[in-house]
This record gives sequence, C-alpha cells and structure tokens, in this order.
Amino acid sequence: MTTNNTNKTAQIREQASDWFVRMSADDVDNNERNHFQQWLVINPEHERAYRRIESVSNAIAGDDFANTTLASTSVEQAFKAIRDNQPTQPLKRARFWQRAANDSQFSPVALVASILISVSILVLMYTAGPTTPDSLHYQTQVAETREISLKDGSIISLGAASGITVSLREEIRQVVLTKGEAYFNIAKDQNRPFDVTAGNTAVRVLGTQFNVRRNLKTVNIAVAEGLVQVTHQSKNSSETKTQLSQGQAVTSDSKNGLSAVSQVSAENIDSWRNGRLVFEDVPLSQVVEEIKRYYKGNIMISSPAVGELRVTATFKVDQIESMLFNIAAGLSIEIVKYSSGIFLSEKVKKPDVKNEKSTTKNNHSESD
Repeated sequence: MTTNNTNKTAQIREQASDWFVRMSADDVDNNERNHFQQWLVINPEHERAYRRIESVSNAIAGDDFANTTLASTSVEQAFKAIRDNQPTQPLKRARFWQRAANDSQFSPVALVASILISVSILVLMYTAGPTTPDSLHYQTQVAETREISLKDGSIISLGAASGITVSLREEIRQVVLTKGEAYFNIAKDQNRPFDVTAGNTAVRVLGTQFNVRRNLKTVNIAVAEGLVQVTHQSKNSSETKTQLSQGQAVTSDSKNGLSAVSQVSAENIDSWRNGRLVFEDVPLSQVVEEIKRYYKGNIMISSPAVGELRVTATFKVDQIESMLFNIAAGLSIEIVKYSSGIFLSEKVKKPDVKNEKSTTKNNHSESD
C-alpha cells in the first residue's frame, strides 16, 4: 500500500469515527443525516469503516464486558482490525445492550456516553507511550494549552489536545509525545541527554529549543535554537539519521522515513504558542487534523479528493470558523455549519435552469 493510500485510509477511519459520534447524538438534524448518507454512499470504504466502528461499540456493550476475557479479546481484535485495515466480522449484540435498551434507567445518551468512554479507554491503551514507576503523564483538552516546568529546569509548552509522558532519571531524560504538539526548551546537561520520542521517530539533544508535532502519519521537528539529532526507525529496524540546526525542519513519515531538511521561519516554529496556526502549501486534510485540536466541534471532509486540496493560510485559534469559510471560498468547495461543527465537501453542480427552459420551449414548438 502506498503512503498516499495509507493516508486516505487513515482519513476515512477518522471520518467514520466522527460520524459515529455525531449520529449517536440526540440533536442530529435532517441536513446532517443527509450529509451522512452522502458520505456513506460516495465510497464503499466509508461504509466499511463505519461498520467497523459499530462492531467495536457492540463489543464494548457486551455482557459482563469488564469481567470477561473473551469480550476483552474480541474488542482487542476489533481494534487491531481497524488499525490494520482488516475486515471484521460483526460482533453479536450482547444481552446487556438489549436489556439496557429496554430499561428506563438507561437513556440513549447514557448508553452512548458509556460506549464512548470505553472506546476512549481502549484507544488510550493503544496510543499512550510506555510508562515506568517514575514517569508522569500530562495532557491537554481541545483548545487548551499548558506550560510544564520539569525538575531539571526544562520547560515544555504542550499544545491543544496533546499528551506527553515524562521520565527523568539519573542517566537520561525522556519524553514520549503520545499525540499532538509540544515545544521544548531544554536545560543544558552534558551528562544527561534529553530524548523525545514520537512514534518511530526520536530526537536527542543536550540543550536547545525545538518543536515536535505528531500527526496521524507523520512527525515534524523544527529547531528554534541549538542542534538536535533526529533518528527514524523503519519497520525492518533500519535507521536513518539527520542533524538539524537553527531554522531547519524535517518530517518523518512512517513509510518513507526522513524527508529532506527544509528551512523554516523562526517565528513560525512556535507560532501556536501565540495563538496562530501557520500552514504553507499543505493538504486540507492536514490543516483540518491540526485545527481540530483547537476547535470544540467536529470538522469533517467528504472525500480524500477534497482533503488533498493544497492550502496556504494563517489561522488565529479563536477565528477558525471564519478562516475555514475563507478557505472554502478560495478552493471553491462547499462548507456547511451545523450546531456541532463543520462539513466540507465538493460543490454540488446545480442544473442549468436556463437551458432546461430553452429545451422545454423547443420541445413545445416542435409539438405545435
């Protein structure tokens, strides 16, 4: 599978997850249902991904879920299938779900909430970094940023909807970026290197300032001050390394390894810390992936074709909606605002009413 196809598959899975959450809510209107049906039928992979999410939700609602190894195994297999893009067999709806559906003590909202909480716990099991007895985990919510001061004097600025695991030991200092983005101002210590790991990419420094952003399939590293060494480890355990200095950046791709080193404006490296998100000739899907960490609502893209449109823009984190409308106008795509978020899609071609009237008139003339 090519990197492009892998990214499309990951995007479809994320869209399916967003739609599942939205369609489970009580305040879905007819317009949203219509757009959901449009998204569902436009590509067979859309429905396949959505049904996988349903299978997992059914498994989580399974009878004696918390105490049954078989149920846990089924859910684990379902999640593995989703991650590996493998087909799954529909999981049998359990007796608990049937009882709860008929029990007045269980409202639909409560049922959906319990499913989503369980899904979140399982997702964290698969995405959280390794922990040790002396490690600490920090995370932020959507649109929340946080500054963390470490015992060694280092300071970490944690971006919105992001997470890190920190472990400071005598011989080494380690941070795992489990999701999102972080800016590091590392205190110098010649005897203790500072390692930051994001997926299969590692950054090692002694003392410097740099930014690490972890997206769905890529990790971006940009250096504001000093030197860092970036290492990418492929699935076959081979390593590629590069060194970055001030004003340089590199992207690590899960399939293609490290990109060529590029130059980056110093003021843009940590612009998010000042409430600005800067994008230069990147796919719309990447823009949406990043701004969703600052937007308290769903943002969905109808198809991979729309997601591949290139965007150059600067967002203020408190003006995301207006910027999306401007981008949609520039790209000539449709944008619809719902109470719960935003939907981006191809523009529907309207019939040429003038030509239709002309054709009808000619037909009448011929009849006469």
